Amino acid sequence: ILSAQLSDVEISAKRTTLDQSKERGDHTTTITKEVAYELKIESKTFQVIPKLEIKYMVFYSDANAGSKDEAVLASVKGTESITDLPSRGKVTLQTKPISLSTEDLDGNFYYTDGSNNRARDEVKGVWIRAYAEGKMVGEYMNPSTLDKKNDWKE
Repeated sequence: ILSAQLSDVEISAKRTTLDQSKERGDHTTTITKEVAYELKIESKTFQVIPKLEIKYMVFYSDANAGSKDEAVLASVKGTESITDLPSRGKVTLQTKPISLSTEDLDGNFYYTDGSNNRARDEVKGVWIRAYAEGKMVGEYMNPSTLDKKNDWKE
């Protein structure tokens, strides 16, 4: 029987850009990026972990072009399963992609109601947890203060 501890699994994450496109509209330029996180999961035990469940949340701000409103905080959740992670073994996974856009109004143009000339979506952070037999055996958060402003939602 595997007795997993919180430090049995080491997790790291790196943001990657999968795709990028640029589009011209009426007096605007929109750049759209598809981004995801590459997750590295590493066993720190000397035993095989039969079933490991990786749960993640990626937080991002979703801004509206031509609006005075604050950007809305949104998140994408996902779950991946790893079967028979070997002793000291490593696995690489990828989160679901997120589409981020930046919209800029051309230089001599402005919104008459005073809305911002630039709307930019931004990734705010990633939170990852690893579970074995229903117990949390690893956790990763970037930035490390992500849990101060956000709640973990199953």
